[in-house]
Amino acid sequence: MTAPGRLRKRSVTLAGHRTSLSVEQVFWDELKRLAAEEGLSLQALIARLDRERVAEGETTIGLSGAIRVYVVRRLREKLAQATQPAEE
Repeated sequence: MTAPGRLRKRSVTLAGHRTSLSVEQVFWDELKRLAAEEGLSLQALIARLDRERVAEGETTIGLSGAIRVYVVRRLREKLAQATQPAEE
């Protein structure tokens, strides 16, 4: 079993080209869960994040960083929703 904080190199195909990214196992596991939650393949979600990163001019942030930021943002959203008081 891979340690959650261990950095692992992975290969994905973006726009028809193979590329590598390195991301910790904990982020990879959560990214897979979020992709399934959105009804997307992992590959489709990664491609979307890459397109959004480039479209927003965030090319100084690598794909691995964009994945980490996405996972943290989504988890923050879920936490905020879970901690909101119930409406009566």
